[in-house]
Amino acid sequence: MTRLLSLANELVHEIDKKLDSLTRKNFRLTCKQINAVIMPELFSRLVIKINSQRLDLTISQLQALALGTSKAAEYACTVEILSLSPGMSPFPGGVDYIYSGGQKIVAEIPVASKIEWAHDNLREFLPLVLASARRVKTVIWDMQVLDPQWSQAIVSNFLFSLTNLEELAIRFPGIEYTDLGLHRLTSLRKLYISGYSNELAKETESLAGLVANSPALSHFDIDCIDSETSPALHNFLRKVNHEHPLKLHHLGARACYVELNAATLPHLRNLKSLRLELLNSPTLHIFDTLRKEKIYVNALATDILDRTVLEYMASYTGMEQISLLHISNDEFAPMFWDQVLPRHAETLVQLDIKPIYEGNWCFGELAAQSLVECKNLSTLSLALKREDLAQNKAETTDAIGSLTSPV
Repeated sequence: MTRLLSLANELVHEIDKKLDSLTRKNFRLTCKQINAVIMPELFSRLVIKINSQRLDLTISQLQALALGTSKAAEYACTVEILSLSPGMSPFPGGVDYIYSGGQKIVAEIPVASKIEWAHDNLREFLPLVLASARRVKTVIWDMQVLDPQWSQAIVSNFLFSLTNLEELAIRFPGIEYTDLGLHRLTSLRKLYISGYSNELAKETESLAGLVANSPALSHFDIDCIDSETSPALHNFLRKVNHEHPLKLHHLGARACYVELNAATLPHLRNLKSLRLELLNSPTLHIFDTLRKEKIYVNALATDILDRTVLEYMASYTGMEQISLLHISNDEFAPMFWDQVLPRHAETLVQLDIKPIYEGNWCFGELAAQSLVECKNLSTLSLALKREDLAQNKAETTDAIGSLTSPV
């Protein structure tokens, strides 16, 4: 035991990771010193998920956290709030299932009085649980349609109280909700937002204030679920001091309006990762502008495919991740395999190409000639043509034999 206690904490953590759940529990209870080392890692993530399934258990767990019977919340660095809806079923169709004696059976639906009881307990205990989570740096908040409005105020106040908050991921629920006052948050480094266009439009002013109050923001992701009224990237950036632009390393935009101009380009000079999907704006000049401004990313995921995209990727070297999504234009495939991929053969680690139809984007002789030169490629996701798979089985095996994660 003395030798074990003399090990560095990092080695104790590695030992702990190799154990099964029961042994990990026994290992933690061996002595106070071992427990003190393992507890922060073991309880670094706190997940709060209240729905109609196992309502008694989840409320009792919340009570234990609130009253201090469990100290797990005190060690949490990440808090995930996935549901605060006692009356919501987590299953499609609103039917709950449980396992009893190895059989999957329909669970009893909580009656109205039970749901009301759960609401009362949730309202009492949730603020206490969140108040004890003082180490939190990351919050993931997945707002649900049936979450009570008072719960939104509780979570918002929790966010405002955190002095070390660096990362926020929030999904708006698709219903009317209270003003969250997100502009009061400061000093975020990573921000991920998703929701319907009308919700993002409603929160644009507040989110713009949040972005302006976070000068160290390096990751910004906007995921619009629909495309009726696409949020515009420049509106989220418009409150930032122009003399001190952001230094974004990652930008993600789905179903948004993205224009690279004087309002947005200053914030993208340090960009290393870019994700663009389903944009509701002209895309012809985006990659031309990136090339002319010499903004070269290491990771690119996009469903935009035209000559400007390929010319951009062929204009430099050093890409590590390439994801081409929902590709339907087969005529550009030869240019990609012959002129683009060889430029990044020394550095490429991950390649993901998802064509809609069989063709030159699928694995075949054209692709194999370039792929064999990618010595550091560890993850490959390509479609296979049935005829080529049957005829060239040996070549296919040789080309992907060194991959650690062929998909």
